[in-house]
Amino acid sequence: CKNATCGDGLLLASFEECDDGDADPADGCFGCIIPRTCLNLLTKADELGVPLPTDFYEIDLDGTDAIHQPMIVKCDMDTPPGGWTVVERSP
Repeated sequence: CKNATCGDGLLLASFEECDDGDADPADGCFGCIIPRTCLNLLTKADELGVPLPTDFYEIDLDGTDAIHQPMIVKCDMDTPPGGWTVVERSP
């Protein structure tokens, strides 16, 4: 037996929200949490010491609830303090 660890690909419900076994921040599971906002994603990346660039990431507004489906959004990680969700861009 081994203790559950984040990133082992096995979900321990009382310990992790998700565990897909990889460190890809764009796939909806990062650091064993389901990011609900860009700021939530950036905060977890800071905790893990992983720099995240401005890019497209998958977030799920209500986590594992089925009310809202996960969506791909552009997260601005560079404009201070970072973690902004880009809703509209104008020329």
